[in-house]
Amino acid sequence: MKLFSNLAILAFPLILAAQTSFAKCTDCTTLEFGKKVQVPLLSPLLPLDSKGKLEYIARMGVDLFRMPTQEEPATIAFLATPSEDLMNRYKKHFDEGTLGIFLTERATYNRVEHPTILLIESADAWTITHEFMHYLFDRARLLEDPTTESRIVNNMTDAKEDFFGTWDRYKMFGGYANEEHKQATVANFVTFADLQQQILLSFEMEEMAIEKFLRLIYIHHKPVGFDQNSFDRSTRYIRSTGSKSLDYLNVMLSSCDDIRNTLTANDHELLAKLNKTCSQAQGYKNTILKIGKDLNIAFEVQH
Repeated sequence: MKLFSNLAILAFPLILAAQTSFAKCTDCTTLEFGKKVQVPLLSPLLPLDSKGKLEYIARMGVDLFRMPTQEEPATIAFLATPSEDLMNRYKKHFDEGTLGIFLTERATYNRVEHPTILLIESADAWTITHEFMHYLFDRARLLEDPTTESRIVNNMTDAKEDFFGTWDRYKMFGGYANEEHKQATVANFVTFADLQQQILLSFEMEEMAIEKFLRLIYIHHKPVGFDQNSFDRSTRYIRSTGSKSLDYLNVMLSSCDDIRNTLTANDHELLAKLNKTCSQAQGYKNTILKIGKDLNIAFEVQH
């Protein structure tokens, strides 16, 4: 997994540096949600045991650390523990059940000099491969224009407050105060919804894309260290991340309908902006539902 905070209250800066020159990733395979991975870099890892997998990843320039837990057995006890700073910042996540975290050096909040993977002491081959795929996604983004995913989320709380400030005003007075109020409401919603989608795309949806791909690898190639227990855990994880994503998207799409109903056919530009954001959200929802159908996994949606 990648470190992720609640969509509605994300407040810390997540800054990924934009690149000034780009090239096509000619050997990339595109997975769900447009995620790209260089499979030729993944393939050599699959026949290796866990120790061999970690050695291979380290040769790619990734820093690897184990997070001490009470889990047994300690399969990667030979790895060093992270710095006190990393330990203090991420220990809580592992205490709460996280198996691994990938930290890109391009996010200033992570405060790491190199791509870094933190793993639970009892990490299995599936978990190691999962975190390596986060690195491969990040690597592929560097080969192409990363603008879509490499953006600055300065303050999700501000985006939320801006939208609900104008929307609550509309509901309070039963309409828009003026044209400026209408334009601000739509613009604030589009900004807020785009940020929510971006965070879902970079976190929850990326988790789903990885897990679906690993399941296909397990079924067709039976990599060393992959087993039925890991496969069953993957099912639960996809159900959890998919359900959470659908909840956010359903609320967002409901808001799309509410706002669209306040506009008229004459609001061409506002409708175009709104529909672009809402169509993208619907597309993501459709992809998640297709994943569930393909894998025979039923999501548990609250909204």
